[in-house]
Amino acid sequence: YPFQQYFRENWPAVDTAAQLDSLLAKARETWLLYTFPVYMKSRHPDIWELIQKRFQLVKIFPGTIGGGDIYIYKFQNDVNRSHM
Repeated sequence: YPFQQYFRENWPAVDTAAQLDSLLAKARETWLLYTFPVYMKSRHPDIWELIQKRFQLVKIFPGTIGGGDIYIYKFQNDVNRSHM
C-alpha cells in the first residue's frame, strides 16, 4: 500500500500465496518487500511460509516505527533462467 499510494510505484501487491506463485511463475527474478513481520505472519501465513522457503533475504532497512523495518527478499527462478 505505501509504495503504491505514497510513492506511486506500479508494483503488484499480493494477498495470497497463489497470487505470489502466479507472479513467480512468470518472472525470471522477483523482488519482494514487506514490513511488520508480526503482521505478515498472522495475516498472511501462506505468503510468510512461501517467503521463508523460496526467497533469500537481501537486506533489512531500519524503520522509524517499532517493528516496521523494511525487509527485502529476492527470488531467482531457476526454471526460467536463460542459458548463460
